Amino acid sequence: MVNVREDKFCPCGSGKAYKVCHGAAKSNVIQMDTSRYENELERLEADLLSFAWLEYENELSDLAAFEARKYNIDDEEAIEVIMYGLLEWAILYQQYWNGHTLFEEFYRRVRYSIKYENVRKIFESWKAIIPSVYEVIDVAETSVTLKDRRSKEIHTLMNTEQDIDIDEVFIGILFPSIHHYSYMLILTPVVNSEMLYDPKHEIYQMNDKAFIENYPDILVKSRIDVQLNEVFNIEWADPLYGDVIKIAAERMKMNGAVSDHFFDMAIVIWKLYTEAAQPKIKKPEGFAAAIEFIVYNANYDEDLPKAELAREYGVAVSTVTNNINKMMPVLVKELTKIQDELNEII
Repeated sequence: MVNVREDKFCPCGSGKAYKVCHGAAKSNVIQMDTSRYENELERLEADLLSFAWLEYENELSDLAAFEARKYNIDDEEAIEVIMYGLLEWAILYQQYWNGHTLFEEFYRRVRYSIKYENVRKIFESWKAIIPSVYEVIDVAETSVTLKDRRSKEIHTLMNTEQDIDIDEVFIGILFPSIHHYSYMLILTPVVNSEMLYDPKHEIYQMNDKAFIENYPDILVKSRIDVQLNEVFNIEWADPLYGDVIKIAAERMKMNGAVSDHFFDMAIVIWKLYTEAAQPKIKKPEGFAAAIEFIVYNANYDEDLPKAELAREYGVAVSTVTNNINKMMPVLVKELTKIQDELNEII
């Protein structure tokens, strides 16, 4: 017996709600084979992916590569996971085809060739899907039960091929099927500690529109666990030096830095500078802003606006400029000295 919620499409293919079709009266409930509907929906899904990849392979690959470079990710497996997650998002939400999404264009082409009305309605409903973060609350032999951390709704996946354990958390897009849910390519495991354990994290406060718009960033950040404990455990000659790097690290994190590479660079340049110059700290935020400016400019081909930094750190633009001008000659001298010593060893 197929167990169908009353407000879902009846599996018989009529296109009517189950409660007014085979669920209208107990005498009407019959054994139904829904495999032909599931098969058609699976075919549509496969054709949609083929269409998207054939039409926009370069654009979709560039999107994944861009997000990986932005956060200094060079692990091939991580990039592949990101690419699969972004592919689903790009199909549903990116406007490529004359102001239409890839899904909308594909649906326009195939809507009259879909054999069953209930399949057509379910497939059409995919354009309104909202991605989210899901917690695994039950794992059975043939199904997995997920709780949407944003909407609190419960969803059931059937016969998942992906290894999923109870209490794991995933980010992704769930697609409604005949009488359950599925995922197209992958549910991405969340490893970011803040997303896992902080119920007040900003992603859980976003409305649907904001979540969709920021999904690429959210997806990438979900795959990186930023730990700043090392920043705070370093022994500094002056306790205020520790305050400076703590402020810089926290602000960089708020501005989207997630790779250890950025924080390691911030620590190194600040350690080099403080040991060489032993500066007197009047306002930690001024030097913290200078650190972020130097780290940013070392990784990107554009300047980070000093006025924007000054506003974020609550200091004058002249303070940021003066601190940068103090630090740069010292850093160049110290790094040149290190390079000369390495050359002698080599």
